[in-house]
Formats: sequence, C-alpha cells, structure tokens
Amino acid sequence: MSHPEFVGGPTRDVTVWMQMIPGLMVKDGADGVMAAALSDGRACAYKIADGSVAARQAAMIEALRAMDVDLDQVAQETIDQLEVPVYGGGRRVGTLSPLEWSR
Repeated sequence: MSHPEFVGGPTRDVTVWMQMIPGLMVKDGADGVMAAALSDGRACAYKIADGSVAARQAAMIEALRAMDVDLDQVAQETIDQLEVPVYGGGRRVGTLSPLEWSR
C-alpha cells in the first residue's frame, strides 16, 4: 500500500484512489471487474456487464460511498481527474458518472 503506482501505473484511476484515501486497496481486472478493500475490512467488488472500463471507473465513486467512505476528503481536482469523458464527433460531449453523484 506504500507504493500504489505499482498496482496500476502512475496515472491510472486505481492508483489515484489509493493515493487519496488512506487504507484503500483497489484493483481493476478484465471485462469491467473492480475490487476495493479498506484496511478496516470494508470491501466491495463489482463487474460492469458490458466490460466498459469507463463505466467501471465512474461506478467506483458510488461503491466507495456504499462503503461509507467520506469523499469530501478527496480533493476536487482528483474527482475531476477521475471523471470519465464521453466523446462524439471527435469532441468531448459529456461525462460518464453515477446518477447519484452530483456537484
């Protein structure tokens, strides 16, 4: 846990989550699988049915909330970094995020 960049690389979403939330271990897998655990034993795992990496990334916010993680401790610039852009016609047209996530 002292080197989260070894899990997914220096800029991957799993690395950013582990850097921002003390005691969190996160690992993504093939076909939209995600697992996360906190040092106190709270944990979650989920799979996005269509294997979408973008949906897996966006769903992590609500998975953490379901584990009662206070996301107020995560800096706004980090949340912005973890947003998943949606492109159409070669330009950004929106952002993928869980419905309950509002600013």
